[in-house]
Amino acid sequence: RPPTSAAPTIRPTERCANGDVLSFTSVVSDVTMQLTLNCVAEIMSIDVSYPRHDNWFGIVFNSEMFGDALVFTNGKSTETQTETPSLRLYEMTGSAAFLVTHNADRDWTQVELSVDAADGVHAVYQTPLNNTIWSTQTTSVTFRVAIGADSLELAYHA
Repeated sequence: RPPTSAAPTIRPTERCANGDVLSFTSVVSDVTMQLTLNCVAEIMSIDVSYPRHDNWFGIVFNSEMFGDALVFTNGKSTETQTETPSLRLYEMTGSAAFLVTHNADRDWTQVELSVDAADGVHAVYQTPLNNTIWSTQTTSVTFRVAIGADSLELAYHA
C-alpha cells in the first residue's frame, strides 16, 4: 500500500446559505472521512474510520504534504507521548521532522473515539470553524492521506 495518497478534492453540493449543514465525504487509502460544516453554529466536524488500530495515519489538508494535518497518533519521539492515541493537529511547514509540529492549542475536541483490534479506529472530532483553514464560503477541500508503518508513534514515512 502506498504511504500517501493523491490529492483528491471533495466538494459539497452547495455553499452555506440558509442555515445549511454541508458534508464532504471521501475514501482514500483505507481512510474513510466525512467533514461536516454546520453553517449556523460555524462548527467543523470530522468523522474518520481506518481499519487498523496499530499504526498512525493522517489527513493533510493541502495538495502537498504541507499545512494543517489531523494525525491519529500518540505523538512523536521528541514529544510527550500519550498511552492512548488521539487525533491531533499538526502544522507541517516542511518535510523535516522538526518542521512537523503538534499545536495543542488548535487540537480538535474529541466527540467519540473507539480503537479496537477487530474494527480499527473510528473517531469523531469537532472544532470552531475559525480554528480551521475554511470558512462558510468554502467550496472544496483538498487533502492527502499519509499512513505510517506499524507504530502509533508519528515518524517520517517514505
